[in-house]
Amino acid sequence: MRLLKPAWVSHEGKPIYSVDIHPDGSRFVTGGQGDDAGKVVIWNMAPVRSEADENNKEIPKLLCQMDNHLACVNSVRWSWNGTFLASGGDDKLIMIWQTGRYLGISSSFGSNAVNVEQWRCVHILRGHTGDVLDLGWSPDDSMLASSSVDNNVYIWNAKKFPEITSVLKQHSGMVKGVTWDPIGKYMASQSDDKYLNVWRTSDWQLETQISEPFEECSGTTHVLRLGWSPDGHYVVSAHAMNNNGPVAKIVERDGWKCRMDFAGHRKAITVVRWNPRLFTRASNKDATKLKQFCCCAIGSRDRSVSIWMTTLKRPMLVMHDLFNHSVMDISWSSCGYEMLVCSSDGTVAFFQFEKNEMGDPMSVDDKEQLHKKIYGTSISTANRNVATSIIENPEMLKIQQQHQMKKALEQKSNSGEKPPPPPLIRKGDPATEVTSSSSLSGQSSVAKAEPTRVDVLKQQVETRTKDGRRRITPLFVAAQVDIGGTPVPFGSTPLKSSSVAPANVATLALESRTSEKTTISSAIVSPGNKSSNTATLSKVTSLSSPVRPSQSSQASTQSKGDSTTSSPATISVKRKVESSSSQSKRSKKDKEAPKTVTTSSSASKQKSDDKVERDDADVSFHTSQSIALPYPSPQKTLSLKVAGATLDSSVTLQLENNLNQSASNLNVLKCTQPAKLVWETCITSPGIALAGNRSIACVACQDRSLCIFSSSGRRILPNLVLDSSVSILQCNGYYVMVVTSRGGVYIWDAQKRTAVVKNESVLPILRDSEVTISRAAISERGYPVISLSTEASYTFNADLGVWVQLSSPEDPLQLNSDFKSCYNTHEVGKSHGILATLQGQTSRFSRPVGRLFRSNSTRPQTATISHLENQISSTFMLGSEKEYHFWFMTYVRYLVQEGIEARLRDICSELLGPSFRSTTWEPYILGFQKRELLREILPIIGTNMRLQRLFTEYKEQLSIL
Repeated sequence: MRLLKPAWVSHEGKPIYSVDIHPDGSRFVTGGQGDDAGKVVIWNMAPVRSEADENNKEIPKLLCQMDNHLACVNSVRWSWNGTFLASGGDDKLIMIWQTGRYLGISSSFGSNAVNVEQWRCVHILRGHTGDVLDLGWSPDDSMLASSSVDNNVYIWNAKKFPEITSVLKQHSGMVKGVTWDPIGKYMASQSDDKYLNVWRTSDWQLETQISEPFEECSGTTHVLRLGWSPDGHYVVSAHAMNNNGPVAKIVERDGWKCRMDFAGHRKAITVVRWNPRLFTRASNKDATKLKQFCCCAIGSRDRSVSIWMTTLKRPMLVMHDLFNHSVMDISWSSCGYEMLVCSSDGTVAFFQFEKNEMGDPMSVDDKEQLHKKIYGTSISTANRNVATSIIENPEMLKIQQQHQMKKALEQKSNSGEKPPPPPLIRKGDPATEVTSSSSLSGQSSVAKAEPTRVDVLKQQVETRTKDGRRRITPLFVAAQVDIGGTPVPFGSTPLKSSSVAPANVATLALESRTSEKTTISSAIVSPGNKSSNTATLSKVTSLSSPVRPSQSSQASTQSKGDSTTSSPATISVKRKVESSSSQSKRSKKDKEAPKTVTTSSSASKQKSDDKVERDDADVSFHTSQSIALPYPSPQKTLSLKVAGATLDSSVTLQLENNLNQSASNLNVLKCTQPAKLVWETCITSPGIALAGNRSIACVACQDRSLCIFSSSGRRILPNLVLDSSVSILQCNGYYVMVVTSRGGVYIWDAQKRTAVVKNESVLPILRDSEVTISRAAISERGYPVISLSTEASYTFNADLGVWVQLSSPEDPLQLNSDFKSCYNTHEVGKSHGILATLQGQTSRFSRPVGRLFRSNSTRPQTATISHLENQISSTFMLGSEKEYHFWFMTYVRYLVQEGIEARLRDICSELLGPSFRSTTWEPYILGFQKRELLREILPIIGTNMRLQRLFTEYKEQLSIL
């Protein structure tokens, strides 16, 4: 046995969390932490095996360095055929790499590393909401499993990246390891929730859950990389406990019994990796008989590595103090005689064994014959037994065909045209293994086959004119995809590409258009994300807080839209006594008095250097049920620019207050255009707030009255006398909203001359004296929207007579909701409205890392359904048609995806309505006809074969009505 630690295999002192040897044995990959991001490095195996090659400057050690990950890389895994490399990290992403077709020396950006090989990220898999901790390819490379801190295991369709085959959500803790059954029937995962789950790959349901060996375990390991033996008999877990000691528990496939374990390590076991080869050795009793066995390597937090044989009761090898920190990952070569081990101290150890130490390896064919003998099948002959369903409805058949065609087109658009995959290279195939001697010289032991040339120059289109001259039509030649096939062992003839070949013109046109397509499915943005924060309240006037009387601000301008108001900067307004003295200097009486609720409000003021003191603004009501909101004092001039009668025009509302104390003084409100007076009118009391749009103009006066004028200056309503001074004034269309200093909310429809909301107090939503109103708005349907300093938002429903919560900070339902897979890329724009803006403000201040560990994902499906139902109810309360339609369709897609028939049946029954005439059933909802919505959701229901009876039932009833 040889043991060495190559010092040049390093991430510049940073931790290495994963290592994997390529199936052909010519290279290996490490993943871990880089300087500012995650790092994936591909190394040459020859300098590790040979000291001569290590000292030979002509033989490079580093083949390629990739720094695409934004955070630490936790797992790297080669596919079994050697074509792809998968990497996952703390940035929640999984990247699929493939060798580049154009080979040449380059350097990694921001690094001194020289790349001899070129690797390209061909797919980015998005779906996890937490750090990706482990990856595992299925034995036939058709699927990729990934585990994450988000408590989920994602199964990706490797033949159609980035398609998701299934999401396994039964774990309630961080999933830290995955492994596959060698014949592909099962997949196992281990989590911090003290469970080892075994899943059936036929339907992705639980086969069994094992918990007893892990009841005393604690989550002290970074990973829990369990392993499945190559003969399929055993699953060996990572960290388990037996008699208060750490062990690797052996789970038998027959009955999933846990009667044995690998013991001896002093600390928790982090990784178990089986040798991919089965070995044979002559029996001690009878030399003519061969006994077969498997070999397993175990790494622990005690910095040691042990190697076990299934025929021995004690370990074959134990290596103590090999590293300074915990062992993180282990990888065996496909020949079975070499092993790499990495540690979080940033070093890698190499083990090389002799034949007399390990035994004689079985060939791949012999191993597959053994699988057939034991299980009746092997991975090379196994066919997935998908239950065939008979489609009973021709409409259902048509929908299924359209759905499959749509998925194929989306996949083609996402991935683009790519050359056919190269022949598979099986791990352990003697024809593809690289022996130690061939690697020393850097030569390949396999035939140097010329790669298939992809020819892109097409046959030119040539015509003849009447006079016999040739006319050649120029054709666009798309750039060739820079993706090669399976990487050849280093030192072989490099891949070549050609740009000359004949082809037909139709194919060129198709490929040219395909190459220009861009992927938009990965750019789906949830309404709570930052991008949705840019959606302004174009139809809903936003409000900022007020400026104290001693301050001033410029009037805001809104040249487009239906609502206009002034928007000074947000500040917190305190009582006058608090601003002049510190908290500690308050009088005893002041301290004992009940606290009043203070808030910020809005008013427009012209810039002025004059400091106007206010004596009556800091009003306190010393009762337990009172509110004192600050309100502005009159300024000499107030001006506001609003939209005019046409879309591209604007006018300026200007209020000139006569501040002289005289009963005969008048205050003038003017509407002007550049160098032109449109109209003017007079008001009796100085104005303190001004709002307007292309329909109306409103003035709140010092005498607690409100004046409303039409766009032509005509007084629409008489002076409205309020219970107290106006703290907030808003308008949208013909709707006018006022919040008084006593916390009363009024809304009038100036066109119909009716009250929508009558003096409703904001006291129920201001539960704390420190809570302030940060924003106020009125929707185009006349609903008030109040946002507080706690980042919660409310609206008042006049029909129900109560305040309704629209959003709240750190909403547990939103944190645990996962509905991104149900997005329709064509409807994402419809989700941007008032609700998206309100919830976007909340998400801006959230702490993703903190809420990730605080969120409870034990019931993700229930949380998602509850969150979507809340969104639908909120958009209905706000009367936001586009947002309502978006969330309703997203809700239906999620129910169809999860196969929840009961709720879908309830929705369909409500939309269908009675078959007879009824005075109680309302056929419309927010302007949408219910039966038209039913016709819209039936094709979505038809995409799930399990719901075809539901589809047929309501399709037939709808056709009768």
